[in-house]
Amino acid sequence: MKDTIDGIRNTYTRDLNLGLVLRVIKNFGPISRAELARLVKLSPPTVSALVSTLLESHLVVETTKGHQERGRPPQMLEFNGGVGWVIAVDITYTMIKVCFATLGGTSLFVIQEPRNRFSVVGETINQCIDLVNRASARADIPLKSVSVMSISIPGIVNSITGEVILSKHLLGWYQVPLGDLISSALGIPVYVENDIRCAALREFAYGIAQGHSTFVYLGLCGGIGSAIMLDGDLIHGSKFLAGEIGFMNAHLDSIGGSDIEHHYLENIIGLGVIRERILQEIRTGRKTTLSIISPGEDDSDTLEHIIEGLKAGDSLASELFENISKGLAYAVTNLSVMFDPELIVLGPNFGRGEELLLNRVKMLVDKQLQFHPNLVLCELATNTQASGALYIACEKAIERYLSRERS
Repeated sequence: MKDTIDGIRNTYTRDLNLGLVLRVIKNFGPISRAELARLVKLSPPTVSALVSTLLESHLVVETTKGHQERGRPPQMLEFNGGVGWVIAVDITYTMIKVCFATLGGTSLFVIQEPRNRFSVVGETINQCIDLVNRASARADIPLKSVSVMSISIPGIVNSITGEVILSKHLLGWYQVPLGDLISSALGIPVYVENDIRCAALREFAYGIAQGHSTFVYLGLCGGIGSAIMLDGDLIHGSKFLAGEIGFMNAHLDSIGGSDIEHHYLENIIGLGVIRERILQEIRTGRKTTLSIISPGEDDSDTLEHIIEGLKAGDSLASELFENISKGLAYAVTNLSVMFDPELIVLGPNFGRGEELLLNRVKMLVDKQLQFHPNLVLCELATNTQASGALYIACEKAIERYLSRERS
């Protein structure tokens, strides 16, 4: 029995070390074996054995990019991002984007087209499949050569099974086995993740959250949501509701009442609700510089209109700006005391007046909490969900390559 347990322990340790060595090479290469052993804190013979496995899999290649004053240049190790291909898909309220990329995350071909907001589930899935097939043909990469596909989509997502449990802002999306449907149609392993979590992963990998193992990403869009990273792990929760702060109740008086849904945070400061408020005020004859904002416009356009109106002294814009600021401060305060993150990152849809909004939220939070995390704006404001989905695809593909080497 002891030999069996020791064998399992040794295999498990080797699997972890193999992944560790690969990721260090990926992040810090070109790198020598000696420097690699120092960074991963493993013995040189152990590192050499692990590197041999990675070289055989072609995930790592040897180069002569190192510098040495005398003698032959040292053999350096470098991640081979061109060993395979992945696909990342971003499905939003109004658009579908497909990206073909290398295993290293280098984009090779991108195609996108508008999505009808009133499309039913089957129409959106068929459109997605058609886009992937067209992209495959134009990129000249057969789908059978693709390792993994990942999809970013708004809503509550079971990231294990690939099911979209519920998407309130997509018509008819309730218990949709999206991953299985796409995978069966294309013959590719498919992973599905919530759009806010994808955006958070991108910021964690490439943006202002690099080096922070505990942070919260806060996204304001048609609704409002967050993604929570604790000790380097993205938190999903037992029912994949972790971070769905749009369902927070902002009015204690409504607890137990029939109108509780009206007091959900996303029904107070979600940009879809804000657009409706502007429309109602205009219809009732209120004088305002704000114009009717089409639901098809980018969410950031809504805030930009409001901030422009605020600067012009518009009373409605001032009310809406203060309402959004207080709602965000409410969310930041609650997230701070629940998770004690190192920082809270505000997502991209904050318009050109983002600093103005950020400063107002900070002021409100300061009045509520003596100690709170650093509140910052995201660094990567474009293609956030698509790039996050690409990050997931690359990581999942690497895991599959590694598991192939272990078997």
